[in-house]
Amino acid sequence: TYTATLSEKATANCYTNTAQVTYPDGDSTPDTVWVKTYAINVFKYDQNTKKGLEGAQFVLTQKGSDDTTVGSQMLTSDENGNILVDGLDAGNYELREIKAPEGYVCSDEVLEIVVSAENAGSDYTIEAEFANTLIPHTGGSGTMMYTIGGVAIIVLAGVLLVVYRKSRKKQDR
Repeated sequence: TYTATLSEKATANCYTNTAQVTYPDGDSTPDTVWVKTYAINVFKYDQNTKKGLEGAQFVLTQKGSDDTTVGSQMLTSDENGNILVDGLDAGNYELREIKAPEGYVCSDEVLEIVVSAENAGSDYTIEAEFANTLIPHTGGSGTMMYTIGGVAIIVLAGVLLVVYRKSRKKQDR
């Protein structure tokens, strides 16, 4: 029996560990174990311009076989809208946006990612994308014209009222 530990600095790849097993009768056999680690590359972008967005915050949660939380980590997109999470085990993960970049709407989408040899590319990386939309512009010049129009009507009504009263007083004399 022997134990091997993969470094926390390991990146997405397939690593081999070979141990020489020697039996009491003198026979010797190499025993090789392959360990695969994966990465998730997330691209956060503006839905209209396809430009990467900096400052989006996510929580990546690893799920156990019984759908319990095994672990989670906070992630933030860089100036190009990218996040690379490296050295992951195979398994089920959920990616949830918790804070959108300034001026954007936070997505309520939960991205379920299955990390496995079948889903990863030849570089053991799984690609994921998250789009954001700008916060809708409310108020502004669209309501300004109605406000100016309403004030103009009130002023015109006031002027007409004053003119009407003056002309009525002249008639009564």
